[in-house]
Amino acid sequence: MWESTAIPEIRGQAAALARAVVAALPGPRVVRRVRDPYGLPLTASPEAADRYVAGLGRILRVRSGAETLAVEPTAGHAVHAKTHVHYETGDHEAGLAWLDGWISTCGSDSSHRAHFAWHAALHELALGDDSAARTRFSTQLSPPAVSGVRALIDSASLLWRGFAAGAWTSVELGPVLETVPGTLLVDPPMPFVGLHSAVALAAAGDCRRLAQLRRSAAARTSPVFTDTVAPLADALMHLLHGDPDRATDALIALPGVERLGGSAAQREIVEDTTIYCAIQANRPNIARSLLQNRLERRCSPRDVHRRAQLLTGQQTARSSPSE
Repeated sequence: MWESTAIPEIRGQAAALARAVVAALPGPRVVRRVRDPYGLPLTASPEAADRYVAGLGRILRVRSGAETLAVEPTAGHAVHAKTHVHYETGDHEAGLAWLDGWISTCGSDSSHRAHFAWHAALHELALGDDSAARTRFSTQLSPPAVSGVRALIDSASLLWRGFAAGAWTSVELGPVLETVPGTLLVDPPMPFVGLHSAVALAAAGDCRRLAQLRRSAAARTSPVFTDTVAPLADALMHLLHGDPDRATDALIALPGVERLGGSAAQREIVEDTTIYCAIQANRPNIARSLLQNRLERRCSPRDVHRRAQLLTGQQTARSSPSE
């Protein structure tokens, strides 16, 4: 050791030997994590990751063979996607049967079970099974089982949509809105919540808080709040003040509904409200035209029946939900 540290040549030879020995040793095993098509790492075995990437690729390319409800029946996101397909294609009977079975089995402990119940109730309303929709609300969507923003978006909206469609003759939103924080109703964090707050407050006949919502929306910097949520609140104020004709015109002219967020099925509540206001204003041609446009997108026994009633003049105006 002494010699090797004293003589430069030996030190140099020792360093070269050390480098050669280290180079010959097996290095640490480097395991590269598999990644998705966007380069994000996946926490899965290579085999599972390969299947995921293949399935995702098929979904993105709108190809068949991407089904997961057979491989992983508890996959809530996949179930939600399939639920929307059933609804948007008007496959109400099959969609309801399939979703009902999932809710009562694999989806019984889903974190968003109320939203799946809302989807099932939409099928029931479309099929004209009003008693089933009402029962579903009572058993799966009413407080205290559902509260907060979920109660606003799912429970309150279902009650209003059922009333607007003629499934029931009155709406009792008090117990539902009691579970929703007051600030969420009058100063919502996003336009999508503002949409549902406006409709729920109008359905409850709450002019005071609807006006508060309108003011807070108009004061925002977001154009979706100022150009869509605030005018929506104005339109609903016209309805509450007994002017459905003006409300109809305001709703027809409402810009940016598609920018409110959420799904088309959720934003459809604006269309439901417009049809209701047109009927209240004794403007059946507008209501019939809106129903016809919807039927061209998606079949619905209820909408077929309502359109026929409007053609024969049988569907008439009714009192507001809070009266």
